[in-house]
Amino acid sequence: MEIARRIYFIFFGLVFTILIDLYLSSSNNVLILLAFIRILGISIAFFYRIIYDNYDKNVNYNTTKTFWNPFKNIFVVIAAIEQAFVMYYIEFSLNFQSILYIIEQVSMPLFAYLWIRRIEKENFSFLQYIWFEIFHSTNDHAEVFVPLYTGRLLSSVAFKEAWLQFQYNLIMFVVVNFAGGFLGGFRMGIFSLCISRLSIRLRTTLFQSYLRQEIGFFDTHESGKLLSRLNQDTQIMSSTVANNIAQCITALVRFIGTLIMMIKLSIHLTIACLVGAPLILIVAKICGNAHRRISEKVQDLSAEAFEIAEETIQTIRTVRSFGNEDEELKRFETTLQQSYQVLWLQAILTAAQKWFVEVSHSAMIYKIISSNVF
Repeated sequence: MEIARRIYFIFFGLVFTILIDLYLSSSNNVLILLAFIRILGISIAFFYRIIYDNYDKNVNYNTTKTFWNPFKNIFVVIAAIEQAFVMYYIEFSLNFQSILYIIEQVSMPLFAYLWIRRIEKENFSFLQYIWFEIFHSTNDHAEVFVPLYTGRLLSSVAFKEAWLQFQYNLIMFVVVNFAGGFLGGFRMGIFSLCISRLSIRLRTTLFQSYLRQEIGFFDTHESGKLLSRLNQDTQIMSSTVANNIAQCITALVRFIGTLIMMIKLSIHLTIACLVGAPLILIVAKICGNAHRRISEKVQDLSAEAFEIAEETIQTIRTVRSFGNEDEELKRFETTLQQSYQVLWLQAILTAAQKWFVEVSHSAMIYKIISSNVF
């Protein structure tokens, strides 16, 4: 709760400072330029803290503040120049409001510098995936409106609407498709970076946990399974978690966007489409629980197969001396066959869930069309 309050204070404080700065500087073009320079400095500090939060801690130099010290010194020089510009461009008057306005303008660079100092001391590494959320949600919203403007463009051609209306629909069709493709590329690139960073953090955390265990822990757990958890399971987990989060965000954003668009077009058809949603959600919940149990079983069998392979390779001289190659191969193949059987069951479950969703979707479409026709 303390961290959340601190983050909220910084965020709303920055927004309030920026808005006040723009409001007080709106009377003069030069003051507006100076305000944007201050906002640019705050933005650079904020996004550097988000993206390279741990960078300064890992640099092997005598001075660890490789970014903040030069940046703050440059900003101090800029702030002094800004204060000089304020004193030059604003006419001095004995009026109380004029004096107060001059003090505020001279103080704004100081406030910006204090915010930069505050940002330097915080940890915003948890916000490093915010770009993924921005591009992801924007791309999903663009894809939601593709069918709408496609239909309007076809209607303009079929019903021979006015040229201005056709031109507007054509422009919106191109803009929506271009935005969806352009932002989709950013989403895929940032999504790959998120998976890589998540995998590195999981492996580092797990390896750190291994190093902190007692010696007896390694006597009771096979090294092959521990290495399998470190190499394979962390990669699968990071990919699975990232994919599930991405799919959840995609479904949520598309659902909200589609629901708003459908309500705007027809409230009655929207209610008809939502009738079968609870049943589909119940089936999805049941299938999700089954998928989780199957995935855990597959991971256990994969770790067991990895353990057999590692044990056999490490003691290959002993295995060769006793002529036990076929037995070890049989053990390894049996474990993989068990994993294949579990995956076969998972494939059937996935197909059944897909069939149910498609049949339910087709049934709702048939019901809506038949009710309108008859």
